This record gives sequence, structure tokens and C-alpha cells, in this order.
Amino acid sequence: MKFALLVKRAVFVLLISSLLSPNVLAANQPDSTSKSQPASIVTINKSKLGTNLNTASTSAPGRLQIKLQQPPLPTSTASNSAPIAANKSKQSGAAPPNVTPESEQLVLQSKDLGSFGPQWQSFSDYLRVPKGCDQIPLFIIFQNGSSTGIPFQDLRITLAGKPLGTIKDFSGKVLTRNLTGALGVGDSLLTVQAFGPMGAKLKWKFVTQKIIVSKVNPNSFGPTDKVIIEGRNFSDRSGVTQVLIGDKTATIISAKTNSIQITPPSGLAGGKVSLVVAIGPLRSTPVQVTITGAPEVEGVNAVSTAPGQPITITGKGFSTNIAENVVTINGVAAEVTGCSSTSIQCIVPMALDALSPLWYAPIKVKTNGIESKETENPVTINIQSRVFGNERL
Repeated sequence: MKFALLVKRAVFVLLISSLLSPNVLAANQPDSTSKSQPASIVTINKSKLGTNLNTASTSAPGRLQIKLQQPPLPTSTASNSAPIAANKSKQSGAAPPNVTPESEQLVLQSKDLGSFGPQWQSFSDYLRVPKGCDQIPLFIIFQNGSSTGIPFQDLRITLAGKPLGTIKDFSGKVLTRNLTGALGVGDSLLTVQAFGPMGAKLKWKFVTQKIIVSKVNPNSFGPTDKVIIEGRNFSDRSGVTQVLIGDKTATIISAKTNSIQITPPSGLAGGKVSLVVAIGPLRSTPVQVTITGAPEVEGVNAVSTAPGQPITITGKGFSTNIAENVVTINGVAAEVTGCSSTSIQCIVPMALDALSPLWYAPIKVKTNGIESKETENPVTINIQSRVFGNERL
């Protein structure tokens, strides 16, 4: 009996020593051929140990299995309190819903991470959401390894202290998370804990969708027109959306994700100018539009005339609608009787009779609320005193 007891104690000591040996502990770490690491299992003959090891689990009669679990990684120390409610759909082949092709992605941030040895490593960075961009489409895309590079074997990713994904969430080498509406303005801590051999690579990029303007209707407009801008990836919040025409800001009537209705800003010069849709710091590619109005007065068919007489003003940029053209002579409005895009017929105002004779009275035209351009040689006319016949005597 004493001999049998001594044998059992010796076997027990040998078992404990083997469990604590470096070789067994090393089995708990990820190896170079497996992505996920199962618990290590040591199997011994239970009949040789007696009945004192009751905490072990038995998977077969006379056999005992003891599982050595991998120790958990430390939790994130992120102080950012932004909520994470990411859309955790996997990406497989085609892009997930709401993710644009790469040609329409605007990269806000990107980073390449590399392994410096076969051990667990931690990488941290901040995702920065600019002002006005917290409600636009936002995505983070991870690529584990390149087309020819070595991938990490295990990954655990958190954002703002909350789980974002693990190696099991990757489809192939890619993981995409939809962060739209999940992050506030400012910085959110991104932590990647990774295990892989020397040279393993992980790349992530924080992207949004490019603002695309596809159509401006009408493409030629004046300051009183209502203009509809069509496209995609706009914001439906008018407070963060701007439409810039030249160097001036338009008034937004309504904003949707695919259209914006505006009234143009006042004081625009006529001709071709760029239109840009802006959301926070993001800008669309400029689209060329034409500002109507801003007429140019080039001449008049008389050097001098009297009040009440008709004259013809020549130039360009006039409206073909009589009501949209206003003519002033020496600041006094004249009656417009006809017009085309290059000429206006009007009557010299009778109010100038009291000022006659008047030399070099300036002629100006305002079309669609936009006054004619100032030139180095302004067009003028001389106003003579009226001549009355004998019947008026």
C-alpha cells in the first residue's frame, strides 16, 4: 500500500511539472498555421492517478482531459465615450450596402501596421471625425495582408473601448464596418491587438463617400431663379451643407441625400462660374454653370436727344423678356418698349426735361436684378431741351 501511494504521488508531481513547463505553455499561443487558437489539451490515464483529481473532466472511460485556456488580452483603455453601433455585415466579393466603389471613396485616414515578431502586439490610433461629418456615410475597411503579403493569424479590434471585430469577422482578407451615425465629432480611439509572424501586415482606411454632383437644373440661371442640384452622397441636414457659386454662398431651400434646392446668391457676375457642394471640409468636384444677367452696355444709337424720344441701346446679356430689363438714364428709369439679347428699345424719361440740357448722362441696364458691368468707357448720352412748334406759342 505504501508503495502504491508513493507511485501515485510521483505521477501527480510529474503531471503538474509537465503542465507548468515552457513547452506546454507555448502551445497556448497562436502558431504559424492556424488563425484561431483552440485550448491545449493534455490527456493522461485517469486510472493511474486515483480518485483525488475530481475537478478534471472525463471525455472517455478511464481518460482524463485538462484544458489549458489561452489567457485573455488586456481590455481597451479608451476614454472616448462615443457610441459604437456599427453595421457588422461582412464584405464578400461585392461591396456591402451603402459602400461605394473605391473610385468613389474619399480616404480620411489610413494606416499600415506590421508585425515585428511572433507575439501579441497592440496598435492604437485615433479616428478623427471633422466638424459637420458626424452624420455623413462613414466606413472603416481593414485588409489583413496584401495580395502577396502575409496576414495576421489573429486579430481583436476595438473602437472607443467597444468591440468592433475579430479575425472571425473577416471574409477573406477584408472586413468593412459601417460607422455612419456611430461616432461624434472629434477623436475616437481605435485599438488593434494582433498576432502573427514577422512581416505580417494589416492595413486600415477610414473613408467616406465622395460628393458627386451629376446635374444642375437649370444650368443657366439668374439671381431670382430656383435651382435644383442633383447627385449623390449629399447630407439631408441643411445646417451642415453649403453650396458655393463662385466665391459666394447660395441659400438652401431644402436638402436631401440626392438633391438640393437653392436660390443663387446676389451680386454674382455674369458668365461661367464654378458650383461646389460642401459638407464640412468635404468638397465636390466643381461643376461649371452660367450666370445670366450681368449685362454689358456697349453703345447707343444717338449722341444726343430730347426727353420723350426713343433710343436703342446695344450690348449683350440682356433678357428677351421686357419685364426683366430695367434701363436708367442719369439714374432715372426709362420705359422699355422692346428688347432682345443684344438690344433694348426705350423712351428717354420726361423727368430729365427739367435738367436739360444735360451732358454725358450715363446709361445703365439691370437684367434679372444684376446691374450692367462698369467699363473704362461708360456709354452716355446728351439730353437736349425740347423744341416746341409755333402752335404751342
